Amino acid sequence: MRKVSLILGVVGGILGGISCIILLFSVSIQSTHQYKVVLEILDGIGIVVNILVLIGACIKNKNYLTGVFMLAGALVNIPRIIISDGNIFILFSIASMLILVSGIIRLNMNE
Repeated sequence: MRKVSLILGVVGGILGGISCIILLFSVSIQSTHQYKVVLEILDGIGIVVNILVLIGACIKNKNYLTGVFMLAGALVNIPRIIISDGNIFILFSIASMLILVSGIIRLNMNE
């Protein structure tokens, strides 16, 4: 189960990071958006949290701590799922589901 959690966490973290970067650049290009600053802050937080998910997926010893990192990463992606549309919506949804499943697996693993 540790390998499954590692693979799901890494893939979810990479997909989440890529989708945050894509949205950050698309918001920067679209200067007419009403909540541009809020969206840029959400994307910046999303990039940082997805890097934290990647680090948490690679740590082997602390199952509870890494599970909390991954669940926090999945929860941070939820506001962006609600706001985004189109292909990025699908990418964010897949990334959040992978991170969520990986975090639940990590929390249920025995030391």
